[in-house]
Amino acid sequence: MRDVTIRMARSLVALTTFGAGLASSEACSQEAPSGDELVKVTAASVVHEARAGEWFLIGFRFEIAPHWHIYWANPGDSGAPTVIEVNAPEGFEVGAILWPRPLNIPGEFITYGYEHDATLFVPVKPPKDASPGEVALTASVEWMVCRDECLLGGSTVSATVRVSNQPAPPKPIAGVREVTITGADGAHARHAIRFDREAALKAFDRVPRDLASEMGATIELSGRRVVLTGPAPGGAAGSSGSDTPAATGLEFFPNPSPGVAMRVIEQSVSDGRFRLVLETIVSPTNTRGVPPQAAGVIGLTPMDPANHRSYGFRLRLDTDGPMSKDTSTGRDGAGTG
Repeated sequence: MRDVTIRMARSLVALTTFGAGLASSEACSQEAPSGDELVKVTAASVVHEARAGEWFLIGFRFEIAPHWHIYWANPGDSGAPTVIEVNAPEGFEVGAILWPRPLNIPGEFITYGYEHDATLFVPVKPPKDASPGEVALTASVEWMVCRDECLLGGSTVSATVRVSNQPAPPKPIAGVREVTITGADGAHARHAIRFDREAALKAFDRVPRDLASEMGATIELSGRRVVLTGPAPGGAAGSSGSDTPAATGLEFFPNPSPGVAMRVIEQSVSDGRFRLVLETIVSPTNTRGVPPQAAGVIGLTPMDPANHRSYGFRLRLDTDGPMSKDTSTGRDGAGTG
């Protein structure tokens, strides 16, 4: 699937570059930056010391040139999702990317992505019998970066972390977050993830929280419609008792799910509560053998600088009848790719 995505991305780059050339011969005569130059990627573990047999996170920070953007797990109508492939030592397990809330990039097409600065997280778990000592993890990172034209970029980055087979200290330096991790086998499970770096914890708070357990929302299933309702956190309009402004609207970002299409029927925020109604269409022949699911991220507006106020959900769909709730939602909700 990754190879198909990259081939499609290269085709799109060729088309956009050709179109840009027709639009402005003067622009073509100028030396343009490369995709590698427009995005800088660095990697670091969120803990100083990982524990054998326990998950930890590697944060990949993307610093993006002004006026350019890269893409979320679901790029929208065009573009290609950012790819991170971690090369871990034998016996280590690597989970799916945990994506922060994306932006609706203004333009002619629906585009979900990131501007300026974004940190994506990849879970890694050493084996239970891992030998103590430093471990170097390398990753191949690829992206499409776009403005008026699109360019492909990539780099190889590395992060070093100590692995210990001793119990973790009672308290992490920065904090703990409950995270749903999608393992290599596709199974979802909740884990307590430690953070020793304040900057990493702050960046992780942009990853969607769980819609049900952390927001107290309800999910009702009716035929092919999903109805989501719940509180819209924030101070009341005009209130001075909260640092978080009152939510006045919401955005819905559909996560990629093979064979499943979703569209918004209704969305509103009123009297401190939100309501979102989605209609789903399942194409069983296009699910690629994966159980169909409705998954997405709800983002309240205006965004709070601390956590961007986003909430993820994931629902298992029944192709022959009513939908059933999937109990595997987590901190990242639908934020895994």
